[in-house]
Amino acid sequence: MSDAYFAKEFTKHPPNEKNLLKGKIVCGDCGKGMRLSPRTKKSYVYFCGTFSDGINPACSRHKIDQEDVNKAVFAQISNHMRCCIDALRVIRELNARSSGLKKYDVYEKAITRQRRELEKVNRKFSELYGDYSEHLINESEYLTLKQQYLLKSEALKKEIDNLLVSQNLYSKNYKIDEDWENLINKYLKCRKLNKELADAFVDKVQVFEDGRISVNLVYDDCLEELLQVHCTAMNCNSLVVKLILHQKALYYFFFMKKVAKCL
Repeated sequence: MSDAYFAKEFTKHPPNEKNLLKGKIVCGDCGKGMRLSPRTKKSYVYFCGTFSDGINPACSRHKIDQEDVNKAVFAQISNHMRCCIDALRVIRELNARSSGLKKYDVYEKAITRQRRELEKVNRKFSELYGDYSEHLINESEYLTLKQQYLLKSEALKKEIDNLLVSQNLYSKNYKIDEDWENLINKYLKCRKLNKELADAFVDKVQVFEDGRISVNLVYDDCLEELLQVHCTAMNCNSLVVKLILHQKALYYFFFMKKVAKCL
Protein backbone atom coordinates (compact mmCIF):
# COMPACT_ATOMS: atom_id res chain seq x y z
CA MET A 1 0.00 0.00 0.00
CA SER A 2 1.22 3.52 -0.78
CA ASP A 3 1.95 6.31 1.68
CA ALA A 4 -0.86 8.28 0.04
CA TYR A 5 -3.23 5.50 1.06
CA PHE A 6 -2.03 5.64 4.67
CA ALA A 7 -2.46 9.41 4.78
CA LYS A 8 -5.93 9.14 3.25
CA GLU A 9 -7.03 6.45 5.65
CA PHE A 10 -5.67 8.43 8.57
CA THR A 11 -7.81 11.41 7.53
CA LYS A 12 -10.92 9.29 7.02
CA HIS A 13 -10.53 7.11 10.10
CA PRO A 14 -8.18 8.73 12.66
CA PRO A 15 -7.36 5.93 15.12
CA ASN A 16 -6.77 8.23 18.06
CA GLU A 17 -8.12 5.72 20.52
CA LYS A 18 -5.49 3.25 19.30
CA ASN A 19 -2.55 5.67 19.55
CA LEU A 20 -1.07 4.99 22.98
CA LEU A 21 1.85 7.34 22.23
CA LYS A 22 -0.07 10.30 20.84
CA GLY A 23 1.99 13.49 21.20
CA LYS A 24 5.05 11.52 22.32
CA ILE A 25 6.28 9.72 19.18
CA VAL A 26 8.30 11.62 16.56
CA CYS A 27 10.45 10.97 13.50
CA GLY A 28 14.05 10.72 14.64
CA ASP A 29 15.30 12.17 11.34
CA CYS A 30 13.19 15.31 10.94
CA GLY A 31 11.54 15.71 14.36
CA LYS A 32 8.01 15.74 12.99
CA GLY A 33 5.34 13.79 14.86
CA MET A 34 4.71 10.25 13.62
CA ARG A 35 1.14 9.55 12.52
CA LEU A 36 -0.82 6.39 13.05
CA SER A 37 -2.78 4.83 10.21
CA PRO A 38 -4.65 1.54 9.73
CA ARG A 39 -2.90 -1.13 7.67
CA THR A 40 -5.59 -3.76 8.07
CA LYS A 41 -8.73 -3.93 10.20
CA LYS A 42 -6.68 -5.06 13.16
CA SER A 43 -3.21 -3.57 12.63
CA TYR A 44 -1.73 -0.08 12.34
CA VAL A 45 1.49 1.60 11.25
CA TYR A 46 3.26 4.80 12.23
CA PHE A 47 4.55 6.92 9.37
CA CYS A 48 6.49 10.18 9.13
CA GLY A 49 4.17 13.19 9.37
CA THR A 50 6.54 15.49 7.46
CA PHE A 51 6.57 13.34 4.36
CA SER A 52 2.81 12.93 4.37
CA ASP A 53 2.36 16.71 4.58
CA GLY A 54 4.69 17.23 1.65
CA ILE A 55 6.56 19.89 3.62
CA ASN A 56 9.94 18.22 3.49
CA PRO A 57 10.17 15.74 0.62
CA ALA A 58 13.79 15.09 1.58
CA CYS A 59 12.58 13.14 4.62
CA SER A 60 12.31 9.46 3.77
CA ARG A 61 8.97 7.70 3.48
CA HIS A 62 9.63 5.34 6.39
CA LYS A 63 7.01 3.63 8.49
CA ILE A 64 6.94 1.06 11.25
CA ASP A 65 4.41 -1.35 12.72
CA GLN A 66 2.65 0.01 15.79
CA GLU A 67 2.98 -3.34 17.52
CA ASP A 68 6.78 -3.27 17.13
CA VAL A 69 6.91 0.22 18.67
CA ASN A 70 4.62 -0.71 21.55
CA LYS A 71 6.70 -3.80 22.33
CA ALA A 72 9.95 -1.80 22.29
CA VAL A 73 8.50 0.91 24.55
CA PHE A 74 7.07 -1.61 26.98
CA ALA A 75 10.38 -3.51 27.10
CA GLN A 76 12.19 -0.29 27.99
CA ILE A 77 9.69 0.59 30.73
CA SER A 78 9.78 -2.95 32.08
CA ASN A 79 13.59 -2.99 32.20
CA HIS A 80 13.58 0.46 33.81
CA MET A 81 11.27 -0.77 36.58
CA ARG A 82 13.21 -4.00 37.14
CA CYS A 83 16.48 -2.06 37.33
CA CYS A 84 15.02 0.19 40.00
CA ILE A 85 13.66 -2.68 42.10
CA ASP A 86 16.87 -4.69 41.76
CA ALA A 87 19.15 -1.74 42.60
CA LEU A 88 17.05 -0.75 45.63
CA ARG A 89 17.13 -4.31 46.95
CA VAL A 90 20.92 -4.57 46.62
CA ILE A 91 21.53 -1.13 48.16
CA ARG A 92 19.34 -1.88 51.16
CA GLU A 93 20.90 -5.32 51.67
CA LEU A 94 24.43 -3.90 51.53
CA ASN A 95 23.51 -1.00 53.84
CA ALA A 96 22.18 -3.46 56.42
CA ARG A 97 25.59 -5.15 56.64
CA SER A 98 28.16 -4.09 59.24
CA SER A 99 30.24 -2.19 56.65
CA GLY A 100 27.22 -0.14 55.60
CA LEU A 101 26.25 0.56 59.21
CA LYS A 102 29.80 1.71 59.98
CA LYS A 103 29.77 4.15 57.08
CA TYR A 104 26.38 5.47 58.21
CA ASP A 105 27.77 5.95 61.72
CA VAL A 106 30.87 7.75 60.41
CA TYR A 107 28.65 10.29 58.63
CA GLU A 108 26.49 10.64 61.74
CA LYS A 109 29.54 11.60 63.83
CA ALA A 110 30.72 14.05 61.17
CA ILE A 111 27.27 15.66 61.03
CA THR A 112 27.21 15.99 64.83
CA ARG A 113 30.63 17.71 64.81
CA GLN A 114 29.57 20.16 62.13
CA ARG A 115 26.32 20.96 63.91
CA ARG A 116 28.22 21.76 67.08
CA GLU A 117 30.54 24.03 65.13
CA LEU A 118 27.53 25.74 63.57
CA GLU A 119 26.07 26.35 67.05
CA LYS A 120 29.34 28.01 68.12
CA VAL A 121 29.40 30.25 65.07
CA ASN A 122 25.74 31.23 65.54
CA ARG A 123 26.34 31.98 69.21
CA LYS A 124 29.31 34.21 68.41
CA PHE A 125 27.27 35.95 65.75
CA SER A 126 24.42 36.64 68.18
CA GLU A 127 26.88 38.07 70.72
CA LEU A 128 28.65 40.22 68.15
CA TYR A 129 26.30 43.21 68.26
CA GLY A 130 26.48 43.29 72.05
CA ASP A 131 30.28 43.61 71.83
CA TYR A 132 29.89 46.43 69.34
CA SER A 133 27.27 48.28 71.37
CA GLU A 134 29.48 48.02 74.45
CA HIS A 135 32.40 49.44 72.40
CA LEU A 136 34.47 46.28 72.84
CA ILE A 137 34.99 46.34 69.05
CA ASN A 138 34.77 49.20 66.58
CA GLU A 139 32.46 49.42 63.58
CA SER A 140 35.04 48.17 61.11
CA GLU A 141 35.77 45.10 63.24
CA TYR A 142 32.06 44.50 63.73
CA LEU A 143 31.32 44.52 59.99
CA THR A 144 34.33 42.34 59.22
CA LEU A 145 33.45 39.73 61.86
CA LYS A 146 29.78 39.80 60.90
CA GLN A 147 30.65 38.94 57.28
CA GLN A 148 33.05 36.19 58.40
CA TYR A 149 30.46 34.57 60.67
CA LEU A 150 27.77 34.72 57.97
CA LEU A 151 30.07 33.08 55.41
CA LYS A 152 31.17 30.43 57.92
CA SER A 153 27.56 29.70 58.85
CA GLU A 154 26.49 29.25 55.24
CA ALA A 155 29.49 27.01 54.52
CA LEU A 156 28.72 24.80 57.52
CA LYS A 157 25.03 24.52 56.56
CA LYS A 158 26.01 23.47 53.04
CA GLU A 159 28.50 20.93 54.36
CA ILE A 160 25.90 19.47 56.73
CA ASP A 161 23.40 19.14 53.87
CA ASN A 162 26.02 17.32 51.76
CA LEU A 163 26.84 15.00 54.65
CA LEU A 164 23.15 14.21 55.14
CA VAL A 165 22.82 13.31 51.46
CA SER A 166 25.89 11.07 51.66
CA GLN A 167 24.65 9.48 54.88
CA ASN A 168 21.30 8.69 53.26
CA LEU A 169 23.11 6.54 50.69
CA TYR A 170 24.01 4.17 53.53
CA SER A 171 20.64 4.12 55.25
CA LYS A 172 19.01 0.71 55.74
CA ASN A 173 15.83 2.34 54.47
CA TYR A 174 17.40 4.12 51.49
CA LYS A 175 14.73 6.25 49.79
CA ILE A 176 14.10 7.27 46.18
CA ASP A 177 11.60 9.73 44.72
CA GLU A 178 8.27 8.77 46.29
CA ASP A 179 6.17 9.39 43.15
CA TRP A 180 8.57 7.30 41.07
CA GLU A 181 8.54 4.38 43.51
CA ASN A 182 4.74 4.51 43.76
CA LEU A 183 4.41 4.34 39.97
CA ILE A 184 6.75 1.37 39.77
CA ASN A 185 4.86 -0.52 42.45
CA LYS A 186 1.58 0.29 40.70
CA TYR A 187 2.60 -0.84 37.21
CA LEU A 188 5.23 -3.51 37.89
CA LYS A 189 2.81 -6.35 37.12
CA CYS A 190 1.69 -4.92 33.75
CA ARG A 191 2.25 -7.31 30.87
CA LYS A 192 1.74 -4.97 27.91
CA LEU A 193 1.72 -1.29 27.08
CA ASN A 194 -1.46 0.64 27.76
CA LYS A 195 -2.37 4.35 27.65
CA GLU A 196 -2.09 4.82 31.40
CA LEU A 197 1.37 3.24 31.52
CA ALA A 198 2.59 5.27 28.53
CA ASP A 199 1.32 8.54 30.03
CA ALA A 200 3.01 7.79 33.36
CA PHE A 201 6.46 6.82 32.05
CA VAL A 202 7.08 7.91 28.46
CA ASP A 203 8.62 11.29 27.72
CA LYS A 204 9.47 10.85 24.02
CA VAL A 205 9.85 8.08 21.44
CA GLN A 206 11.97 8.59 18.31
CA VAL A 207 11.68 6.35 15.25
CA PHE A 208 14.53 6.53 12.74
CA GLU A 209 14.68 5.63 9.04
CA ASP A 210 16.94 2.64 9.73
CA GLY A 211 14.34 1.17 12.11
CA ARG A 212 15.98 2.23 15.36
CA ILE A 213 13.66 3.19 18.19
CA SER A 214 14.89 5.50 20.97
CA VAL A 215 12.78 5.66 24.13
CA ASN A 216 13.21 8.45 26.70
CA LEU A 217 11.39 7.91 29.98
CA VAL A 218 10.26 10.54 32.49
CA TYR A 219 12.35 9.10 35.32
CA ASP A 220 15.54 8.27 33.38
CA ASP A 221 17.50 10.85 35.41
CA CYS A 222 16.29 9.31 38.66
CA LEU A 223 17.32 5.87 37.46
CA GLU A 224 20.79 7.13 36.51
CA GLU A 225 21.29 8.56 40.00
CA LEU A 226 20.10 5.30 41.53
CA LEU A 227 22.47 3.26 39.37
CA GLN A 228 25.36 5.49 40.46
CA VAL A 229 24.51 4.76 44.10
CA HIS A 230 24.17 1.07 43.23
CA CYS A 231 27.60 0.99 41.62
CA THR A 232 29.13 2.86 44.56
CA ALA A 233 27.60 0.40 47.01
CA MET A 234 28.98 -2.51 44.99
CA ASN A 235 32.42 -0.88 44.73
CA CYS A 236 32.42 -0.72 40.92
CA ASN A 237 35.38 1.31 39.66
CA SER A 238 34.84 4.65 37.91
CA LEU A 239 35.35 3.20 34.43
CA VAL A 240 32.64 0.59 34.96
CA VAL A 241 30.26 3.26 36.27
CA LYS A 242 30.94 5.47 33.25
CA LEU A 243 30.33 2.62 30.82
CA ILE A 244 27.17 1.43 32.55
CA LEU A 245 25.57 4.86 32.74
CA HIS A 246 25.91 5.21 28.96
CA GLN A 247 24.00 1.98 28.32
CA LYS A 248 20.29 1.33 28.21
CA ALA A 249 18.62 -0.16 31.27
CA LEU A 250 18.40 -3.61 29.64
CA TYR A 251 22.17 -3.98 29.36
CA TYR A 252 22.69 -2.61 32.86
CA PHE A 253 20.18 -5.03 34.32
CA PHE A 254 21.91 -8.14 33.00
CA PHE A 255 25.40 -6.78 33.70
CA MET A 256 24.64 -6.13 37.36
CA LYS A 257 23.10 -9.58 37.69
CA LYS A 258 26.48 -11.03 36.69
CA VAL A 259 28.37 -8.71 39.04
CA ALA A 260 26.10 -9.66 41.95
CA LYS A 261 26.98 -13.34 41.49
CA CYS A 262 30.65 -12.49 42.00
CA LEU A 263 30.13 -10.81 45.39
